Amino acid sequence: MRILAIIVLSTTLLTGQSGPERPVKCGWGVEPARQPDRIAATMARPIRDTSYLSMDSAFMIHYDTDGVHSPDLTSSQPDGTPDWIVEVATALDSARSLLLSLGFDEALPDGDGIYDVYIKEFGGRTYGETQFESPSTGGGWIAYLEMDNDFADDENYYTHGLHAARVTAAHEYFHAVQLAYPWTGGDIYFYELSSTWFEEVAYPEVNDWVYWYDDFADNPERSMALTNGYSIAFFGHYLTHAHDDIDIMRQVWDRMRQTNATQAIEDRIAAHGGSLVSAWTDCVARLFFNGLAPGYYFHADQDSLSLPATGLPEELSASRSTVFHQLQPGRVGLEALNVDEATNVYFRIQAAPIDHAARLVRLGDTYHLDELSRVRWFTAGVSRDTELILVAGGEQDSVQVDARISDLQLAINSVYPNPLFLGNQPTLDVEYILAEALPPGEHRVIIYDLLGREVYRQKLAAPDGGQIVTLSLPSYRFNTWPSGVYFLRLTMGSTRANSRTFTIIK
Repeated sequence: MRILAIIVLSTTLLTGQSGPERPVKCGWGVEPARQPDRIAATMARPIRDTSYLSMDSAFMIHYDTDGVHSPDLTSSQPDGTPDWIVEVATALDSARSLLLSLGFDEALPDGDGIYDVYIKEFGGRTYGETQFESPSTGGGWIAYLEMDNDFADDENYYTHGLHAARVTAAHEYFHAVQLAYPWTGGDIYFYELSSTWFEEVAYPEVNDWVYWYDDFADNPERSMALTNGYSIAFFGHYLTHAHDDIDIMRQVWDRMRQTNATQAIEDRIAAHGGSLVSAWTDCVARLFFNGLAPGYYFHADQDSLSLPATGLPEELSASRSTVFHQLQPGRVGLEALNVDEATNVYFRIQAAPIDHAARLVRLGDTYHLDELSRVRWFTAGVSRDTELILVAGGEQDSVQVDARISDLQLAINSVYPNPLFLGNQPTLDVEYILAEALPPGEHRVIIYDLLGREVYRQKLAAPDGGQIVTLSLPSYRFNTWPSGVYFLRLTMGSTRANSRTFTIIK
């Protein structure tokens, strides 16, 4: 007899999350080697009086023909097998076939080479459970599945009947496949994210996954790794859409043979030329257009998803500085701002790690998502009564963003190096931003000394708007100047000017 020591934990316990009462999508049998002090009992596998072998001979479905665990016994089959059991077996065969076609490993079978599934009355507590049984030599686990017998509880199940049975078969069998990969006992969020994502891949018409999204929408600044996983299944859809490659999820699982889930996601996105910081920032920003602007969707079901919560917007009347603390890959900071008149807003990221990203969402008479910014400034022309939502992500530590209303179309971002040690640095680099393309005119850089005397002038070409420009001034031109403080001014046409000080040291 095969013996299993288990305790079934809900996802709430596994992730440390709390919240309103809701059904658990699935439970996990926690293997005794990792939870020795939490063993509830030593239990044999469930005993059922009848079994049915699936059409592909890959699954044995065990069920009772009487009693509390019995499914609907209505049958149109020649051998009298209940239609419900045949449908469950068909859904499991379909899930297995699809996962194999996507390149995933097959679930580890037990001694007879057939995967066992037990039908059980869960009473609305959970849709199904994946139970650990014994470790494999490759670091994975042999397991078996339990699924509800009818999904008829109207109060606790979001989806009912055969629709629920089908997505549960897809969800739980993917868990069985996941246990063929080395199991570390952590990263439950990605196990659940993946299985909930796969439900939609297998059965796009069911949409049970959208009911679990609101837990994220209520807490959009929570770290990805601290969610229950169900609520961020959308990120799997985002990744496959953004890279036009459904295989990226399989690539993440392959990478998880060597590292944790978050690092595996980061590595696979990097292989596609991006970063988790930028991807998560972009993904969360696009959720603010749910039901509003399909042009920014990455999945059609965003029509059914609510907008993430940001709290009441703050009025941006002159300037505002926001510090987003403890950012990390898979977490963003959000700031909602109201602007009561048409103006220009200049955003400067004052303190940021090497990898940071920001997107500006505009909600008003029109909906617009600004380009993903990975530099330390960006500007926005804002119309009256527009709500701005700043979405900022960072690799580590904190990101400080200053937002300032200004009539300036031009702003100097930096003068570097400052101080300028003559003889050591070949150039003085002036980095500036231009909010809009300028008409023909006299555009120039002028440098003044402390007495206000002009000591240098150079004409500039008029670059296109909406970009960062670096102007390199040869330092040998300053060789005859005395050490001291100088004023550098950029003028664009007759009305635009912006100044910075810098110091020369000989």
